Amino acid sequence: MTSPTSKPDSAKNTAMQIGDQNLKKPSIVARLNELKSKASQHLEITHQDVLNQLKTWAQSDITETMCLTADEIKNLPIGIRRLITKYKRTVTKTKVGDTIENVELQFVSKETAIDMINKHIGFYEKDNNQRMPEIDVSKLGSDVIKSLLNASSGTSWCPPIGLRKRIIQETILYFH
Repeated sequence: MTSPTSKPDSAKNTAMQIGDQNLKKPSIVARLNELKSKASQHLEITHQDVLNQLKTWAQSDITETMCLTADEIKNLPIGIRRLITKYKRTVTKTKVGDTIENVELQFVSKETAIDMINKHIGFYEKDNNQRMPEIDVSKLGSDVIKSLLNASSGTSWCPPIGLRKRIIQETILYFH
């Protein structure tokens, strides 16, 4: 039975914390790296291969496919055909008996390719580290720490207004 003061998602939070801790253990990190390496060898793909493919996506020029018929699209080089994610062909007849072929193509997203390259090479790592600063609790007063612990434990206790202002001030000072 859940107590009225406990957080309903505390089990989820605990599981996430345990998972995060496990992913930092050297034995688990080593095993994950081993499995990634085996998968890479099995697929015969390297980081360089992935980056080259993403670079091709990001630098693709779709004008090479404009005004082509379905048969002409089939004859495009494989590198260009791999950029196509959706193909739609419609054929309509005019009143005079002419046939009009319309081919619609959708391509891989250049923005997604660039984002994937940036993630792959660690471009966002500095930004991610800046968003998750380590907190040195020794800079906070004991009453501030107690208030934060009470707040995170799910109790309904609320610090007095003066202490709340001090918590806010110390937190602002800490992060600036």
